Amino acid sequence: MSVAQDSIGGLRRRAEERRSRRLEIRFGPESFESRGYSRNVSGRGMFLASPKVYAPGTLLKVRVETLAGTFERWARVTWARRMPPEFAHTKPTGMGLRVFDGGPAWAAACGAAKVQNGVGA
Repeated sequence: MSVAQDSIGGLRRRAEERRSRRLEIRFGPESFESRGYSRNVSGRGMFLASPKVYAPGTLLKVRVETLAGTFERWARVTWARRMPPEFAHTKPTGMGLRVFDGGPAWAAACGAAKVQNGVGA
């Protein structure tokens, strides 16, 4: 996880702002056998809520279909959390993913790009 300094000298956990987006994500280490939903996305990562959780360090193929097209990328699991079903409403089971080669096209397609006056900035 990257750490960046904000404008008033404090530290924050992410170098990029994440935006709340619920997108269906297909994923798996060799194929797209599992399904989950993003909770938040950025140009370089996402939180993927899914009952199928892989260990940190695992490489996964990730596919997201958006109005802008279908995007397939590799991602690394940076952290994982399993919650008992009775607590799923407070903290969902899922994983933090670092997306490789995300970039502006990925961010725009996933809705992570900043929007000004209805146009991605």
